[in-house]
Amino acid sequence: MSSMMLRMPESLIGAWFEAARRRWPSIRWPLERYRGHVGPDEPRHPIDLFLGGAASDRYDEAWSTIHLDLREPVVRRLARLPADGMGAEDLWSETMARLMSDANDASPLPDGRRPARIRQYRGNSAMTTFIAVVAKRIAIDRFRRARMPLEGSMQIIEQSPDPRAPEPTPRDDEVRDFALRFSEAFTSLPPRQQALLSLVYGHGMPKGEAGRVLGLPAYTVSRELADSIAHLRHKLQSREGPWTGESIAVWLRGWADAGTNTKEPIHES
Repeated sequence: MSSMMLRMPESLIGAWFEAARRRWPSIRWPLERYRGHVGPDEPRHPIDLFLGGAASDRYDEAWSTIHLDLREPVVRRLARLPADGMGAEDLWSETMARLMSDANDASPLPDGRRPARIRQYRGNSAMTTFIAVVAKRIAIDRFRRARMPLEGSMQIIEQSPDPRAPEPTPRDDEVRDFALRFSEAFTSLPPRQQALLSLVYGHGMPKGEAGRVLGLPAYTVSRELADSIAHLRHKLQSREGPWTGESIAVWLRGWADAGTNTKEPIHES
């Protein structure tokens, strides 16, 4: 009895895997990785779980498939959502950036990178539903933050000073002032440019791949990056030399660590 119960999942997993490979032959994700991703679960949408697992393992073909197959139905859903001035395409872009960010609670991939946060999709609903739910939560978070500007984003600045602490040096004041201005400048960018900067400089993704994920034509990616950097430079009025990708990456990490980017786990319900 127990041996039969052990064999059944293997046959089911094999059938799900073959169905997924027939649907998306370009995604050459191995059966062993799919089997491990399914684990003891019996998902209601095992084919979608294959796509999510391959994307979690950072297969470019999986992310391209998500953009080509799922963007349009998700954007149609989001178009009906009041998003406080944030368009459906912008929500899609920011959601992709969120789902492609590192899952820091997961074991590294064989190449040393972290899996993507989309690994939290477990096939309990269609992937279009999952992505739409994540996007709606981003919209709600944006709506709240728009009404509470910078609340929680630079908590260290707002904490009551410790009377025992030494007086801040001018350099401390400059750093805190710049951190606040960077947060304001970054959040004033259009969401798609925020997502593009985050993917390229925050996560080290190649420009072409980031453009594909966000639905940007290849010839516009460099221009969008240049426009974003020019906007930051203008807002910050930096006189400390060129505002480079490396400096943006440093401040993006600091801005995220300060709590501006939500770090709540993604769930389907």
